Amino acid sequence: MKKLSGQSRFPLAAPKASILIVALWSVALLSAFAVILNLQIRQYLVLAKRLEQKDKLRFIAQAGILKGALEIKNNPSKPYDWLGDSWSNNPAIFRGIEVGDGEFTLTSSRWDAQSSLKKINYGCVDEESKININKADQVTLARLFKAVLECDDQLAQELAACILDWRDADSELTTPLSAENFYYSGLSHPYAVKNSDFEVLDELLLVKGFDDNVFEKIKDYVTIYGEGKVNVNTAPQPVFFALGMDEDMAQKLVLFRAGKDSQEGTLDDNVFNAVSEILPRFCAAYTFSQPRLEQLNRAVTLLGVSSANFLVRSSATIGGRTALVCVSAVSRSGKILYWKEE
Repeated sequence: MKKLSGQSRFPLAAPKASILIVALWSVALLSAFAVILNLQIRQYLVLAKRLEQKDKLRFIAQAGILKGALEIKNNPSKPYDWLGDSWSNNPAIFRGIEVGDGEFTLTSSRWDAQSSLKKINYGCVDEESKININKADQVTLARLFKAVLECDDQLAQELAACILDWRDADSELTTPLSAENFYYSGLSHPYAVKNSDFEVLDELLLVKGFDDNVFEKIKDYVTIYGEGKVNVNTAPQPVFFALGMDEDMAQKLVLFRAGKDSQEGTLDDNVFNAVSEILPRFCAAYTFSQPRLEQLNRAVTLLGVSSANFLVRSSATIGGRTALVCVSAVSRSGKILYWKEE
């Protein structure tokens, strides 16, 4: 019998090993591809779930806006509006109201008559409790900014003048530190001055001097809605100061309005049914010197007792974790004037 040569006894082992390696690599690559595909699918599913949840939150927030608008529309007809109306502060109908698997809450911040600090209410805010930046003159705007921003008179006057020059039709500067088209066209990202009324409140951020910090501080005290008359039954203390009252008189008016319990929106509030009641009733409660009476008389010409436009802020939550906030301005008839998601 012949002996085998020195070559391998298994000549097909090497090709088989190569095939096995290729197969293993193929399996590894397919596994990696499957893992990547699975991750992508999971990401798409998570994204789809988030989009679905955001849609749910949006519908819930919209339900809150519509609830506020309906409450305003159905408010009993009378010649005045006050902080005791159901649209103003009513936790029973505006706080934690369930919609499907989520809930909405309507919130607003108010100036507390007793502590002179802001507090959270559950309801809407009437826009006539604020200063209309499309109607107010420079003096009124400057006094408001001085009170709210706690800034010096020069800065307050400059900010007020910038608003006037943004909305007026001419190209003349109201003050040397104001701004017209030459200023805005020279910015790194230039744009033209408006030369007409503000259409949305956020437009203030385009005006010289009004950065995010300033805007956040003043936004609760200014509006673009209404005819310019301020509702004496709902306006906060800084707004009365802006209309020409001194700090003491503005505080006294808010305290008088709040009644004996110093809590606004309660049954003992002193509500003005007509503008003609303001002077006699207020002056019966407090004694003012002749110069201060003249000051009060001038302020009364800028006051009203009713409101026609309202701000509704609806916060939607699902499971108490995810939130979406919608802000809307609505008219007395329930018409949506403005809508924004925050």
